[in-house]
Amino acid sequence: MAEEIEYYPSKGDMRFVRPSIRALEIGTRTIEFGEEPTQRTGKEGVVSLPARHDEAYWAEMRAKVGCIVSNEFQGPKRGPAELYDEALKIMQDIEKHFHATTATTAPDPRHDGAFGLALYALTLLFNAATSYSHNLVEGRIMLRSIMEAFVTLHYLAVKDEPKIWSQYRSYGSGQTKLAFLKNLREADVPEFVDLGLMEQLANEDMWMEFQDIELGNWANLNLRKMAEVGGIKSVYDRYYDWSSGYAHGHWTCVRDTVFVHCLNPLHRFHRIPAPPKSNMPSILPDACKLVNQMIDDLNHLYPSFKPRLKWHKTLKDDSPMAKSSEGPEATRDRQEPSEKL
Repeated sequence: MAEEIEYYPSKGDMRFVRPSIRALEIGTRTIEFGEEPTQRTGKEGVVSLPARHDEAYWAEMRAKVGCIVSNEFQGPKRGPAELYDEALKIMQDIEKHFHATTATTAPDPRHDGAFGLALYALTLLFNAATSYSHNLVEGRIMLRSIMEAFVTLHYLAVKDEPKIWSQYRSYGSGQTKLAFLKNLREADVPEFVDLGLMEQLANEDMWMEFQDIELGNWANLNLRKMAEVGGIKSVYDRYYDWSSGYAHGHWTCVRDTVFVHCLNPLHRFHRIPAPPKSNMPSILPDACKLVNQMIDDLNHLYPSFKPRLKWHKTLKDDSPMAKSSEGPEATRDRQEPSEKL
């Protein structure tokens, strides 16, 4: 195309080259000459140009013609019973492994933290599998929490230092103390807050009067740096950024959740509110992969634990749940991160 323009009129089909050049001239002339004046002098004398009326036209179309909304909305679907049964069985097996590997009844940050994070992520997966949330907006927030739990556990497993495990545990107690003190004198305590439970948790390891309150991240690293130290930056990149947008209310995630396009071209296909979106791709296959990698870390710290989630491997490539954001081809060709750890 560049050569046809450069060698005009000696190259190319003039039926296509001439209109293209004319369109480029019209499209770029305001850059060279500025906005068109309301009046200009031509061969026929002074010619008055009409005022811009595009916004008036679109406003008239909006006022006189109604929106067109698609009525093809799918209702949410409950998670598969097969995954529910499998997740419940894995949780029971981890509980047995917890008791089998318990060495002391004293506070054990390494043992409690490793099993606690794995069971926490598995609980989120279990809840998604037993409800409609796996293909709703809250499913993305749950996946984000599972991803954060995975990065935290993997970082702890890679470092595997008593001081780091203690930092993770102490930071959580300190944050509970901080939340308790902030709400203690509040006249209007939020309904979800149980001050008695918060006080009990803050005092569980030591009196909270002796408990430090640390600000910032417990490891003095953000989650991205923790993923880099743990060697799982590629996993972080695939799952965390987009799911975090739903947790933080980023515009594109808000738009994806609550707006659809008006199908009326006279409205310029603007965005309008719609019923809650319930046909988002399921988070369950990705959540299963992340939870399996957490179980890999748990097995590394406390061998040997063999059970793994297998439901997501039985999905057909053309099923909606099997299609990740990268597409089924990328999923099949890529080596699973858990195999690299």
